[in-house]
Amino acid sequence: MSKQLIPFPFPKYLAEFLFSQMKSQPLEIADSGDKVKALHVNQKNSFGKLIYSRLKESNRPAFEKDGYTLYISVSDHARRRNKTALDGRSRFLSLDEDEIEEIIAVFKDWFSTNLYHFILAAEVTHKMNGKNKGAIHFAINKFMELYNISDSKTKFATFVKFYQRETEAKRQQLQRMT
Repeated sequence: MSKQLIPFPFPKYLAEFLFSQMKSQPLEIADSGDKVKALHVNQKNSFGKLIYSRLKESNRPAFEKDGYTLYISVSDHARRRNKTALDGRSRFLSLDEDEIEEIIAVFKDWFSTNLYHFILAAEVTHKMNGKNKGAIHFAINKFMELYNISDSKTKFATFVKFYQRETEAKRQQLQRMT
């Protein structure tokens, strides 16, 4: 083995958003034989360091859970560069449920920050063009289209409510991330 694919249950909208950012990632072959897109984790960046620090040794390979599954690809040879990293050459690696929830929370914050600022920019542009109505709905539709997020009325309504809550709270980006 030179790398392991760790199944990672992800909310569908977050996986779609993330996949849109990973256009050049090659397909991998999962244990099930399916071709999947995997998020390749590199220990040189902060996200990769977070993942590698959370990995645990396991007696069996990680398995897919119900829902939408994203795969994280980790190198079995990570220990060569980082002596604190687990050696995946002879062991299976996995993430605990708590760790998965924390990582999903980081991605949700990233997604929310992107969505908020996208809508905010659209509102400013709409007002500069002399329009007062429809900016939020237009921006959410464009955001979903741009990032290949499947369309649903429930998801759209959730994004509208999110933006309204954030605007009413007038929270700054740093406050959202902490």
